[in-house]
Amino acid sequence: MIAYLGLFSTSFIIAMVLWPFAAAVLALPILAGLYHRHHRLRLTADSFGGAGGNPETGE
Repeated sequence: MIAYLGLFSTSFIIAMVLWPFAAAVLALPILAGLYHRHHRLRLTADSFGGAGGNPETGE
């Protein structure tokens, strides 16, 4: 597996290593906003507004 990674360019390998960290940096502000709004983190569709319903009251 390590030898296979050596076939790629150095910049591509660096991008693959840094990708999880970049994804976390971009996702954390979104998750913080959801937590601030709803005072909980629910990773279901209704936590994003869903089909127009109110996730707080279930209406």
